[in-house]
Amino acid sequence: MLNRVSITYKLLGLVLGAVLVSSLASGFMASQQSSEAIIAQQKQSLAGFAEARANALEDYLSSIQIDLDTVATNPETLLALEDFQAGWDELGREQTETLQHLYITANPNPLGEKHKLDFASDGSAYSEAHAKHHQWFREFLEARGYYDIFLFSLEGDLVYTVFKELDYATNLRTGEYRATDLGNAFRNAASGAAGSVSFFDFAPYAPSHGAPASFISTPLQDANGAFIGVLAFQMPIDRLNHVMGMEAGLTETGEAYAFGENGLLRTQARFAGDGAILNTRVPDSLLAHALSETDHIAELDDYHNVHVIAATEHLDFHGVRWGIAVTEALDAAMAPAYRLQWQIAGLALLSVVIIGGLGLWLARRVARPLQEICAATETIGSGQFDTDVPYQTAQD
Repeated sequence: MLNRVSITYKLLGLVLGAVLVSSLASGFMASQQSSEAIIAQQKQSLAGFAEARANALEDYLSSIQIDLDTVATNPETLLALEDFQAGWDELGREQTETLQHLYITANPNPLGEKHKLDFASDGSAYSEAHAKHHQWFREFLEARGYYDIFLFSLEGDLVYTVFKELDYATNLRTGEYRATDLGNAFRNAASGAAGSVSFFDFAPYAPSHGAPASFISTPLQDANGAFIGVLAFQMPIDRLNHVMGMEAGLTETGEAYAFGENGLLRTQARFAGDGAILNTRVPDSLLAHALSETDHIAELDDYHNVHVIAATEHLDFHGVRWGIAVTEALDAAMAPAYRLQWQIAGLALLSVVIIGGLGLWLARRVARPLQEICAATETIGSGQFDTDVPYQTAQD
């Protein structure tokens, strides 16, 4: 069949085949190398983001401990505990009912704003103490973004809170909330060494309407070193979300979040929807990478089944370990590589067209003399010996 094809097109096919094969080979190699380089760059970038987020979260948790230590050693705190304790004792046996009525039920401020009441007008020593100390604790809470601040007696009486929820004025040794993490935080601090810190990870907390709550606590000592009570903070979810959820430097598909050893989110993820904390679980593969001591870069499916590049870290804070993940959708990460592949394909096609045109011209330049010589020899072969043979002086 090929012997029926003109030598012009045989030469053209040879040229185009060589061009096409070389273009495809070089294009494939360039595409592979560029894709690998882009993925490596993206992984390095995400690893930097993950390390930065982990450091920022660790710094913020450390600042909370510093706040706790500062407030615990502040003379204002020790004086406040003494005043609240004296007012508590004066109220007799109905402290819970009395104080919850004065500062919750009869509080003129709406739910969520009970902390705005400076003092009740019952004239008790407790309300005098509240008028004296509440503003300082409230302003500190608002300035630092904590959810609540608690003062306990050693007997477990919650003699003061800023926010005034249903745990206010109850006993955390014997009351209905003794089995909560606030109860655990109180008991650990009450039995702990001087300056010790107890931290309890996020869990649903009934007095906060089942919202995720985390607590950190430390014992309080008087000027003589005697233990007199416990100070506790309820952790600020909004601040933690802000530290982890900063979008600066991330793409439209990038996100950063923290999760516990059980795989449940501890901060709000960008694409998880509202209420994801303690309700959304990361895949086991992501959890394993985050808690690993060595392997912190992976390509896997994330919590909403998007294939991502994930860079992970972990941090430990007073016995609690959290994983940190910074992810980006693989398709978005590969977008520059895909664009480059199309550019390479376009250049290869353009090369085929240009070189094909040159090849066709060259093939004709080569084939025409051969065809004319063949025609002359056929004519001579038929007996016409006076036929001129062309190109006898050609040097090629």
